[in-house]
Amino acid sequence: MSLENLGKEIGKSARERAGEIVRKADASAAEMIGEAKKKASTAIEAAREEAKKAVVEQRAELVAGAHLEAGKLISRAKDDAVEDGLKIVWHEFARGAKSRDYPKTLQKLVREGTREVGGTCIVRIRKEDVKAAKSAGINFEQKGFAECSGGALVESSDGKVCSHKTFEALFEEKRDVVRSLIYEKLFGK
Repeated sequence: MSLENLGKEIGKSARERAGEIVRKADASAAEMIGEAKKKASTAIEAAREEAKKAVVEQRAELVAGAHLEAGKLISRAKDDAVEDGLKIVWHEFARGAKSRDYPKTLQKLVREGTREVGGTCIVRIRKEDVKAAKSAGINFEQKGFAECSGGALVESSDGKVCSHKTFEALFEEKRDVVRSLIYEKLFGK
């Protein structure tokens, strides 16, 4: 499977998972946004009362400041909701290492990594993946283990070239896309 196809697969999986987490994140996001709106409303109302007593110039400055603060509070609440969603998607993604299809996925990642690195390669996998790698027919030289949630590190025999095919690296590549999808699902465009 090419990196592009894997990227598409990760994107598709992320969209599906984002749909799953929307329901979980909606309640949390609604509550956070509701609190932010209440705080913003209070800040705006206080600014309005103060502005009535002050000169016209001061009134304009205070109202603008309150709106800015309200925007910041809402923005922070939205960011927190999206970050919570990213954590949920990551945990679901990382659980893939426990799936029935994981040996096939591991095999694809190792093949992609060896194609990228070329020549004789050293493949580092998690200690708990040795059995899955052998059952998938992956030939690998065992020189230590990879510390990751799944996938593999493939490096040239001289150690100068390394292809990161770990779940962490793959997720990080698509993090911005997943983040955008979660934001869109929670708050629209």
